[in-house]
Amino acid sequence: MVVAVHDFDLHLLAHLPSQTMRSSFAHALVCAAALYSAAASGPVVNTTYGPVRGATEGGVDVFHSIPFAAPPVKDLRFKAPQPPASWTDVKDVSGMPEICP
Repeated sequence: MVVAVHDFDLHLLAHLPSQTMRSSFAHALVCAAALYSAAASGPVVNTTYGPVRGATEGGVDVFHSIPFAAPPVKDLRFKAPQPPASWTDVKDVSGMPEICP
């Protein structure tokens, strides 16, 4: 995997006060880039309302939390489900949704 770090001059690491801070910062930067790269590389499919990005788990493409209806608030409360609002940007649905407490 190749991770490109944009808009960051790695020479700035030399100005951090200690080797431990430089190592910790560099490690955090690499981890963040890897997570971003992994999230941005999942399978993308088009739905009726817009594109979604899932994840591959155990060789299976999974898509969690795809919006299937508009939130049942205000005038929609206690009524039949309505379609969700459409979107144009790729919506990340690779993680599990928040659950009601």
